[in-house]
Amino acid sequence: MEGNNLNALEAKITALLELCQGLRNENEALSRRLMEKDEENRGLLEELDRLRSQRDEVGSRIANLIARIESSALGGGRQTET
Repeated sequence: MEGNNLNALEAKITALLELCQGLRNENEALSRRLMEKDEENRGLLEELDRLRSQRDEVGSRIANLIARIESSALGGGRQTET
C-alpha cells in the first residue's frame, strides 16, 4: 500500500515538473513574441511620425500655393517662385 502511495506521489511530482517546464517554455515563447511585437510597434510609430511630418509639410506647401494664387489673382501681379 505504501509503495503505491509513493509511486502515485512520484508520478504527480513528475507530472508537475513536466507542467512547470512546459509553462516555462510557453512563457519564453510568449516573451519573444512580445518583444517582436514591441519592435514592430516601434517601427509603426516611427512610420506614423514620418507620415505626419510629411502631411504637415504638404499642408504647408499647399497653403503657400493657395496664398500665392490668391495674391496673384487679387493683385494681378506675378509672384516669384520660392
